[in-house]
Amino acid sequence: MTAIFTPQPGYQYVPVRPEHVGAVKELLATLETPAIADLATEDERDALITDDLLADIAKGSKKTTVIISEILDILAEAPEKPVNLAELADRTGRTLSQLQTVWTHLTRYMRARFGHKHWPVRMRSGYRFEPPIGGDEVYVWVTDDVATRWRAVRGK
Repeated sequence: MTAIFTPQPGYQYVPVRPEHVGAVKELLATLETPAIADLATEDERDALITDDLLADIAKGSKKTTVIISEILDILAEAPEKPVNLAELADRTGRTLSQLQTVWTHLTRYMRARFGHKHWPVRMRSGYRFEPPIGGDEVYVWVTDDVATRWRAVRGK
């Protein structure tokens, strides 16, 4: 017999394969600023994104750093412009599944290499923009500063 799940008001039931539950939890944690806020502000978190960190990602040969480099290349073309994951999948030639799970691996990479979990990209659900955009789609972007430094690291 299949269990019937009735979500609480304001929530949506989303079936997730068991092997993806961890990645989904990590992604959801990033959508709520208090859940990721080791530091008080985005500016304080951005200060942890050093040139050395960007260079380390750029020269990386692991699948995670290669995918993140592809994403940063695209986002650095138009800083401060949110791009949804479906568009990134199309532009990188990666599957949406690869882009949805890469963030979990990036968090582990950041903790292991740099002692914190702060990414060089910002991420937000479309609902959290003012005014909201794209419903429940996830959007990522880079700041002007990160884009400028990323392009310098990449020699572009």
